[in-house]
Amino acid sequence: MTFNEEWDEFLLKASKHFNVMANQEFLLFLAGIQALGKGYKSYSKQEKMDLIALGQCKLLSQKGFMIAVGNDYEGWPTFEAKTSLDVMSYLEKERLMREALMEYYEQVINN
Repeated sequence: MTFNEEWDEFLLKASKHFNVMANQEFLLFLAGIQALGKGYKSYSKQEKMDLIALGQCKLLSQKGFMIAVGNDYEGWPTFEAKTSLDVMSYLEKERLMREALMEYYEQVINN
């Protein structure tokens, strides 16, 4: 099975589990909500974008590319880069994020 086929299968499982048409942004958004630790509520468009970025940071920290350094003045987790992603192509970064998402949600979806 190719990686793209694995990704499509994962999205199908995630869609069934969460009862939505799951995509990468949705899964990053949920990871961001978990990282924030304040539960689901109504978020502004900017907060949703910030939660997606937070989800990316959380996943990249689990892959060793970032490190959590504390919280900002609003209580949001902050991260610093440990390793630059600049040497990676867009496609390599995309695959890295997808692999990280599949690893992160593996236990949630399979239980």
